[in-house]
Amino acid sequence: MSSSNKPLSYDSTKVLLQHLEANQRFKISRHCPSLRVTEKLVPLKLKDLQLEGKDHFTVNDHTYKWGIYFKYPEDVPILENHQKSNEKGGVQEEFDKYGLSKNYAGYTEERLTELLKGGMWSSESQSIIDALKNKRDDTLPLYQMMIQLTIESPRETTIRRFKYTIELAEFKKKLADVLFGGRSHPIFVDKMLLKYSAAYLLRKSLRDTLRFIPRKFRIIEKDLDCWSSFIQMIDKRSLPIEYVSLLYPSWECWRSSHPVVVTAKHLIIWTYEFYEHWFTDIPKLSNQRIKFYKRDDEPDGFIRMVKCVAEYWMKNDREIGARFSMPLVYISEFRLIEPLEEIIASLNGEQVDGCAYVIPTNFNKKIQVSFETDDKTDDPFGQHLRAWRMIRITVLQA
Repeated sequence: MSSSNKPLSYDSTKVLLQHLEANQRFKISRHCPSLRVTEKLVPLKLKDLQLEGKDHFTVNDHTYKWGIYFKYPEDVPILENHQKSNEKGGVQEEFDKYGLSKNYAGYTEERLTELLKGGMWSSESQSIIDALKNKRDDTLPLYQMMIQLTIESPRETTIRRFKYTIELAEFKKKLADVLFGGRSHPIFVDKMLLKYSAAYLLRKSLRDTLRFIPRKFRIIEKDLDCWSSFIQMIDKRSLPIEYVSLLYPSWECWRSSHPVVVTAKHLIIWTYEFYEHWFTDIPKLSNQRIKFYKRDDEPDGFIRMVKCVAEYWMKNDREIGARFSMPLVYISEFRLIEPLEEIIASLNGEQVDGCAYVIPTNFNKKIQVSFETDDKTDDPFGQHLRAWRMIRITVLQA
């Protein structure tokens, strides 16, 4: 046998897997059961992970989505609503064996017919009526319901279909278990997004054991228990994280003061309200760069926040280069100039040019307050946003 036909050694296989793109590893593991254990032993590195949808998630440039597919015999006409949902990759509903959506589990044929009187009759209405008749007569539908998994990438679309023997809710959790569970090492991620709907994807037992080491991390969650279970998936070895972005965190989440948040080099916060606690908590943060998005068109909150941050930094030494920014999403800077100048004067500051002011400190440093155009370098998750004007507070050498 020539050397070129010799199988790879165990160590060579591990090295090869480590350098393969993640989705290719998943594919090899699916087709080669003998490699599944080895694949789980090799550290996994991802460029992008987005666990944000009830019906999909994204790994690098691959999107995994699932739904119920209606498979008809060739000689049976397919209902229009079934055809449309099939074309979209399946419908996000659960069905009983008669083809009746659980959204209509309490309906009878008579009640539905009565509700539809005088209304628009559609193929969806027909499919519900047919399912109710099947249930009444204890007969199965002419079509077969299947779970369709669609894997889309810029290069190809792969479709796999499975017998509908478990609910979609359980299917997607099993899928997450297969891809992410049972790994010997934390998963390295350059850019990671966790949304509240990830709670429907990652079962608690997986969240208790799964660990990530992200470089850029965004979390969208308000419930404290769910937020805490998400945060615990961040391996302590990843601290300090380069970028941490919090979208609309609740008071309870914020007050937990988790190391993932307070040690981040760049902290980005989105909020709808100027909650009272922001004015006391934000100035005390020790993050190197802080960006605070507030969707508001009134100047009072912006001016008060500038005053609170500047006053605290004047009395408490901050490193040179520390920065706090507030993009002016819904308010013009011209509405802020006059009240801002009053604050600057009250802090013994002065204007140095048309867009910047400086305030002295007790630490041989100065605080600059300026209006600038956002270059978006502080927020890798906001690259799709336009370049807003912003108020920026920066610590400089005196």
